[in-house]
Amino acid sequence: MYSVEMFGLTFDLDPVAFSIGSYEIYWYGVIIATGFLTALIYGFRRAPEYQLKSDPMIDVIIVGAIGAVVGARLYYVLTSGYTTFADLLDIRDGGLAI
Repeated sequence: MYSVEMFGLTFDLDPVAFSIGSYEIYWYGVIIATGFLTALIYGFRRAPEYQLKSDPMIDVIIVGAIGAVVGARLYYVLTSGYTTFADLLDIRDGGLAI
C-alpha cells in the first residue's frame, strides 16, 4: 500500500487491482491491457478508411503482441543480470522491460 499526498489530500493506493487465486493482477497491467484493447478497437474501426482488411490485421497484431512480450522479457533478463535459461522462463521472479 502506498500513500500519495496531493493538494492537501492523502490517497492510499494499492498496486494490486485484484487477485485470481494466488496470482495478483497489478494496476499497471490493467492499464496496459486497456490501452491495447482501445488501440485495437480504434484500428479496426478506422481500417475501412484505408481499405485494410481485418484478417491480415489480426495476424499482425497476434505476432506483434507475442514478439513484444518475448522481446520485453528477454531485454529484462539480459539487463537484470540473470544468467541461466531457466531465469528467462521464470516470469514469477521479475517482469518485463517496458
